[in-house]
Amino acid sequence: MFAHVLDYFKERNLQLDVYTNKMNQYGWLDFYEKRFGVTAWFPISFFNPDAYDYVFLLTDDDKGYTPFWNDKTRVIVIEHDGKRKLDLRSYFTIQTRQFKLRNPPSDPNTWMLPVWNNIMHEKYEKLTVLSIGNASNRINLESLFTNFSDIDFILVDRHMDTRKTGGNITRYNSLDATRLIEFATKAHYIIFWPTTAFSQEHMNNSMSGSFPLAFSVGTPLILPESFIEPLSLECIGISDSPLKAICLEKPSEDLVASVLKQRCAFLGRRDQIYDSLFRGSSEKVLSLQPSRGMYTAVMVEPRKHGAMEFVLKNFLENLDARWGFMIFHGTTNKEWLEAIISKFPGDTQRIKLVSLGIPSMDIHGYSKLITTADFIEQIPTETFLIFQTDTMISPAGKDLIYEFIDYDYVGAPWPRSILRESCNVGNGGLSLRKKSKMLEIIKSRTYPFQCHEDLFYCINHTVPMYKPTWEKAKLFSIESIYSPRTFGLHKAWKHIPVEQLEEQFPGIGQLKIFDQGKYN
Repeated sequence: MFAHVLDYFKERNLQLDVYTNKMNQYGWLDFYEKRFGVTAWFPISFFNPDAYDYVFLLTDDDKGYTPFWNDKTRVIVIEHDGKRKLDLRSYFTIQTRQFKLRNPPSDPNTWMLPVWNNIMHEKYEKLTVLSIGNASNRINLESLFTNFSDIDFILVDRHMDTRKTGGNITRYNSLDATRLIEFATKAHYIIFWPTTAFSQEHMNNSMSGSFPLAFSVGTPLILPESFIEPLSLECIGISDSPLKAICLEKPSEDLVASVLKQRCAFLGRRDQIYDSLFRGSSEKVLSLQPSRGMYTAVMVEPRKHGAMEFVLKNFLENLDARWGFMIFHGTTNKEWLEAIISKFPGDTQRIKLVSLGIPSMDIHGYSKLITTADFIEQIPTETFLIFQTDTMISPAGKDLIYEFIDYDYVGAPWPRSILRESCNVGNGGLSLRKKSKMLEIIKSRTYPFQCHEDLFYCINHTVPMYKPTWEKAKLFSIESIYSPRTFGLHKAWKHIPVEQLEEQFPGIGQLKIFDQGKYN
């Protein structure tokens, strides 16, 4: 709930001071500082309403509220549980969840989870299901899931009646925010529990954990079909009918894309409300393009490159719904590119096209572009991935990218003989970067003529960067240095035999042929 407020203020570059009585309970303040850069925390007793134009009041932290605030400033109440706790004379209410369920079911449904990867026609080796806020009454997981033995369960609830952990069930009474987000990000599904003995309090508890996490990290949310209409969730619900099958066939619905669509709609509505508050107009509505995702994959390609379709398909299949795409195109390849994108109807909303305004570009023009603030500032997220038409993601190693998500910069390591240890991580063709750090480097130094952009960023002596070690960077990408396990590669066939790469990168021989072909 609070994270969505912080996300809005960070994106809009608005100042926000935070007053709270809960000093780092469950590690949330540490998480907010790391994720959103909020460092100014004050006890509520220090609060002076005269100093602010607006006050966001979270109803979990309403102990410090006094009615005279309304005479001084505008109070915006973020309802936590759908109950009006405060008797305010004038305030603006934003309800984050609704709990008035119509005819809630008395018994949980029995589910058979899809064991198929949503994109690739292959089965998961093991499913992971995260449960947040499950009720204190005991639920028999083994009877609830017909494929119980194929699933690892992580149950988190500080109100839960904990029992002995064993087998494929791991329980936590409480969990710090960083680990909770980590579990949510890596889980295949997050489950919203119906309870055998319906309780409004228990229902709220499960919802208050599972729903915000599903929206925040883009992990598919599981709930009974009978809850979809009362909760007005539309496509986010996984209906019972396809799940009752044994799932011998791949489910027809792209569950990840559904969650992304619903999350974008939620964030768009949130930003529309906040924009109307702060700008005095309801006309400003956030675009619901996938650039509203957590991360962005960025390509610059003004040519009709023969490898484009192959590479785009590979990245769409292996970057989950947390990733939006930005493709910077030329003046002669837009329609050609749109025709390629139309072949991926389930992903078109994830892709945003931006014109470079020029028909072509050489390598030096590319490097000069990548090192300008104007270019970097167009990228909508703090974390972004640069990829090119000679790059590829390993389906087996696609989740490794999340081991590098907190670094300022990482690319395939260069040979140690070329550069000193602090500069040899590394190659920019496939590289994960932080927007704020790139802008800081650009402002600190002048781009040298005919310097490759990755050298410009990596060999800088003015701005410190948080980068992985040379050894760890091998898990991110391969260029000239082989690794038996990695996330991706950049034109590695120039240095490593295709036969050695084929197991990790199926189809790499075809990509090599495409890359060596002619294009306009």
